[in-house]
Amino acid sequence: MHGRRMVLASTSVLLALSGCDPKNGAASGPVLADKTVTIAPGGGGAVISFAASKGQMIKVTMSSPSSSVEPYGYLDMPGGDGRYVPSNETAKPGSNVGELEARQAGQYQLTVFDGANHGGEVSVIVQVK
Repeated sequence: MHGRRMVLASTSVLLALSGCDPKNGAASGPVLADKTVTIAPGGGGAVISFAASKGQMIKVTMSSPSSSVEPYGYLDMPGGDGRYVPSNETAKPGSNVGELEARQAGQYQLTVFDGANHGGEVSVIVQVK
């Protein structure tokens, strides 16, 4: 899927806000990105950019009001590496969560996809764990 992705929306988000976990209200690490994107049906994608520091544990939480959307992401990292975070294999109807350690400081680009190819809105929160 990575080779045929289409970028339909691009947002540069550089936030360093203290936040709360949206599920339980507990304090959490800084929010690096908090954005709702729209995925086009039939294989579209949307990009969210954020900055991270080396060694940070990053948690990516995706949710959709539609249970027909199965969100997942591909993370382009500084230096040219990339990884599926959260992966398509862990996508559930309407939600997905993934984590990774930032191996170097710099700009990261997360492309959000819908594994079911139905399209729709996806809320994406990237935070330091």
